[in-house]
Amino acid sequence: MSTRKRRRLHTRRKQSPLGLLCLNNSSKFQMSFLLKTASTHEIVALNASKTSPLCQALLRCASTNTKKGCKPRALMLCCNIIQTCIDCGIDLSLGMPITGQRWALPIVIAARFSMVPVVKLLLDAGVPPEVADSEGITPFHSAFSNPSSGTGATLRDIDVECIQLFFDRKLVTSNRTEFLTTVPGSCLDINVECIGRQTVLYGSIVHKNYQTAVIMVNQGARLTDNNFLMLYADRKSRRETTRLLPVCEHVAAAQNKRLSISKNVIDTQSAHFYDRAISWSFPPKWYRGVFQALMCWERTGLPKEVFLHHMVPCFARVHFFHDIHTLTEAPNLARVRPNFNE
Repeated sequence: MSTRKRRRLHTRRKQSPLGLLCLNNSSKFQMSFLLKTASTHEIVALNASKTSPLCQALLRCASTNTKKGCKPRALMLCCNIIQTCIDCGIDLSLGMPITGQRWALPIVIAARFSMVPVVKLLLDAGVPPEVADSEGITPFHSAFSNPSSGTGATLRDIDVECIQLFFDRKLVTSNRTEFLTTVPGSCLDINVECIGRQTVLYGSIVHKNYQTAVIMVNQGARLTDNNFLMLYADRKSRRETTRLLPVCEHVAAAQNKRLSISKNVIDTQSAHFYDRAISWSFPPKWYRGVFQALMCWERTGLPKEVFLHHMVPCFARVHFFHDIHTLTEAPNLARVRPNFNE
């Protein structure tokens, strides 16, 4: 009887002697002491092994996670270990395998558990914000995952603080042209997708996390073609707007609070119609199709306003997709990913 081989996303790597000592010693004080007293040859061997014990220290700090965040003492010890790694010349971009097949990275783990001081220290040390693990999860993706919530429908105050850190430092942009002209690793596209072709905005729609949806829409996020097709192909939803409409109405209500002074409010009852204020819910392929239809409309000499105000609201989001069940476009992945096959 033949045994089934276990699938791997990366080849098996041999840990260095210094890395084994750090992993076998559970105390953070012992790990910090071992790193400080390590020789130059041991540090070179640790960097050459492509695996780092720093992820283990962050996971131990994550075990103290609560609804208010990790304990301050555990965060301080992690920051001390990271500072020791910086002083010794240990590469902070190295990771380690966890749960069998997944390759974890320190900054992704720190962002997932909203370790704000640790994330700041790693970014200041030169870790690129666009780096992604073996599943394509970036630190920006991880910052929106609340580990204390099983459904992912809420955000903690510490999660919002960690998310705001990326926007304050201008590490995330919604301008696609600006993103393509930047150096890989220096900036992150707000509509970046993981290996499963899921964006942060898509996750907020699936989990009905309206707080995340408002944050993303205010920062210029758009629903991608892949995510729209995934929502439409979901068997649980009879229409493509089943999950989009509640989010559209919630975001429109939040925008109405800011627009109440100018009296330019959005009709939440007609959120499924075309409106520039909620245009983030219309995929790019829909826009390209409407533009081509508009060009044909203008060639006949008909006024453009009639087409935009009377024809476009009748176009559903599903229009202009030839094969609705086939995802043909490549996902928008992060440009900086470690080579897991080395």
